[in-house]
Amino acid sequence: MHIMNSQAIYEACRSATLITSFNRYGLCIRYDEVQRHHNDIDRFIIESSSDEVPFPSHFGSSQFTIAAFDNFDHDEATLSGIGGSHDTVSVLFQEDNGSKAEKPGISETRTEHGQKTFDCDLKCQELQSLHKPAKRADLSADYATETHPMDHDLLQAVRTKHLTSSLA
Repeated sequence: MHIMNSQAIYEACRSATLITSFNRYGLCIRYDEVQRHHNDIDRFIIESSSDEVPFPSHFGSSQFTIAAFDNFDHDEATLSGIGGSHDTVSVLFQEDNGSKAEKPGISETRTEHGQKTFDCDLKCQELQSLHKPAKRADLSADYATETHPMDHDLLQAVRTKHLTSSLA
């Protein structure tokens, strides 16, 4: 449970401060332990590959492969960038030879659907109509403004007093 909490926070925002705060209350493991677990898993994958580059199962090992790499910086709340998390993302490309594996059809899997749990759609499943708002919001038909009588003599007196005090 403690590893799961730390892992969930790490995957969501990679915040060492948040993980440390939760760790002080005994709710998760320390941040350095999360990083140690990630390093152990990475090391296991590298060591178990027996000096071979792991390819996706639908790639042909004898076909020409192109790879593109880029770094991915996680948006963390650090002013200097020190202590931030960075990942390297790789994308592999091969020419499509037309024999790629395809997802099996539902009839081939012999999957049977169970009874529907709900008789009606849930609120979160209802599609909302798309209404593109105008640049200026439309006012409803019952919108009304109130007018207040203005005392022009009082307004003139205030303006005169303000002008007189600023000139003095």
